[in-house]
Amino acid sequence: MSADAGRLLTRDEILSLLEEVADRLDARGVGVDAYIIGGLAMAVQLDARRVTADVDGLFQPWEEVRAVAEDLAAERGLPADWLNRRAWSFMAFDVDGDHEATEVQIGKMRVRVASPRVLLAMKIAAGRRKDTDDITALIRHLEIHDPQQVVDIAFDIFGDESMTLTDSRESIFWQASEAIRQAWDAPVTARPESTSGPARRPLDSPAATGGQFTSRDHGEPETSL
Repeated sequence: MSADAGRLLTRDEILSLLEEVADRLDARGVGVDAYIIGGLAMAVQLDARRVTADVDGLFQPWEEVRAVAEDLAAERGLPADWLNRRAWSFMAFDVDGDHEATEVQIGKMRVRVASPRVLLAMKIAAGRRKDTDDITALIRHLEIHDPQQVVDIAFDIFGDESMTLTDSRESIFWQASEAIRQAWDAPVTARPESTSGPARRPLDSPAATGGQFTSRDHGEPETSL
């Protein structure tokens, strides 16, 4: 069957595909652990109606999972990389440290879904225009009104020496200020804690330019899907 590269998958379709992957590997005596980010994580955490083109995350054992996913892609007319780990570069942190991750059981697959805090930090680090709506949705979900909270979350997840989080605290502060304004439709007048004197937007900040945002064992799963 030819692949439909532009096809978007619903939350339930993806969960069904993942269950099939897990069942096929279980038949071979292979157990799977996964940590999910991206669109599926947003669908689980915030919006069950969301659709996405693929599944991003960490899967162990990866080679076995990828082979089965590619077989399913050929059978169902999906892109060969519908299940991938392209976001690996934005996961330069200890995923086992995400203590707020939601644990779900998908067939025989144990899955941890990235917490809203981690999703927010990753989207801030990525700095992609297409993530603007997700960032504002996460800010609403986490009930964030102070941009310093976003700065603290980002650096708490990635650390001060991160190669992933390349923007300065002040730059992220102003990105967060704009996102909070969009989320709550109100001006943000606080200034970053790390600066002294009147707050000033960096020249390359979204507000200044008018642009947007330049395996271990676990306990029993909390949710079964």
